Amino acid sequence: MIIKFKNLGPIESGEINFNDLKGINLIIGKNNTGKTYLSNLLYTYFKVRERQNIKMNEVIGIRFKDILSDSDYETIKDYFENKYEKEIKDTLPQVFHTSKDTFKDFEIEVDLSDEILEFKKLDDDTIIYFREMRKTIKLKKSEDKIEYLMEDYDENKGKRYITYNRKIEEEEAKQIIFGYFLHIKFFQKIYKFHSFPAERSGAVLFYKQLLEERSDVLRELELGNSENIGKISRYSEPVNDYVKFLNSISDRSKGLTELDIYKKLNTELKEILDGEVIIDSESNIMFKIDANQIIDLGMVSSTVKTLTGFYLYLKYLAMERDIIFIDEIELNLHPENQRKIMKLINYLSKQGIKFIISTHSPIITEEIDNMLLFEKVKDKINSEEMKEYGINSEYGLKTSDINVFHLHNKTVEKIKEKNGEFEIETFNTVLEETDNLYQTLLFYAEEK
Repeated sequence: MIIKFKNLGPIESGEINFNDLKGINLIIGKNNTGKTYLSNLLYTYFKVRERQNIKMNEVIGIRFKDILSDSDYETIKDYFENKYEKEIKDTLPQVFHTSKDTFKDFEIEVDLSDEILEFKKLDDDTIIYFREMRKTIKLKKSEDKIEYLMEDYDENKGKRYITYNRKIEEEEAKQIIFGYFLHIKFFQKIYKFHSFPAERSGAVLFYKQLLEERSDVLRELELGNSENIGKISRYSEPVNDYVKFLNSISDRSKGLTELDIYKKLNTELKEILDGEVIIDSESNIMFKIDANQIIDLGMVSSTVKTLTGFYLYLKYLAMERDIIFIDEIELNLHPENQRKIMKLINYLSKQGIKFIISTHSPIITEEIDNMLLFEKVKDKINSEEMKEYGINSEYGLKTSDINVFHLHNKTVEKIKEKNGEFEIETFNTVLEETDNLYQTLLFYAEEK
């Protein structure tokens, strides 16, 4: 899916191809150029897919078919493009936790051409059990041809279908399964996504209180104390989701097991944190320095606070095809740890996890350049040199596995690699000016 948009905060225009998201997707730019706006727009897209309820009897403009024509495909395309546009426009203010008027000038155009081409070639099926009819209907699509197979319900058969309760006639049942089939192909939830917002270091200290306070306010609203309606929260949906994530993972920790990917990365994680994040017997998130010393998160360094949620994600939840949002990845990290965290993310992206990351740090972008260059010369560099720089054979990054989105001149520019690296002027220019000033001042300081 390609989206083109206008008037997104400070961004006057931009375009994102969701079919071209890479393992690492970097968002860079100066302050107030719209990095958070762009990140939240991407977040809104995945939120729409997560929230979308399937309305099986919704009219889509065509009746069920035995053969789909080109005009039918065009109708399907128009319908779902309009639906995506509406859902994203309605959800965006919720993600920012603001009024709809804030985005009254926001415009979006959705293009599902690629999805329609794939749908034309699709061979697949789905089944609905219509309880009142005591019948199952199986829709089977093979290219343009669609078959409807009706059978008496057999409880001994597999359960790979949903249930529909209302009493209906056969023709309406076919229309319902046709609409359902289209919906799951264009709105199915195919990703899990997690957000680690810039507010993560503070939220980890108060995650229980924040959720309790929100619950208390909602309870008061139920009882009619409407003067508290503005106090439910003032933070965005990514922050709210992060608070819920921390509460959920701490409450469910006894039923979770450590993942193999975490065990593989455990040494690197402990080196970054100088310890490990644990959940104690009372479901409190704590920090374990060693076997004899466990302390509250209020006593830990800002690095630990910043990485606590990500650590727990890797420990219990990380899965292939996840989408991970990290705002200001360098937050509270020493340059050495910035390099280590990028090595970690590079490895995870190769395991099928996609990252959408914003940054202000030239350390992050220079580390990415080194990874790209390493991929070009890895057959030349020897093991002693790799050991000296703390890297291994998996250090490299292909240009085909990363996107860099640069926000400037009120638009989104997708930077193209050149000679195995991305030229990111927003950092390079400042670094050059700083170095030139230093050299000039040093010259005068050394004058006799």
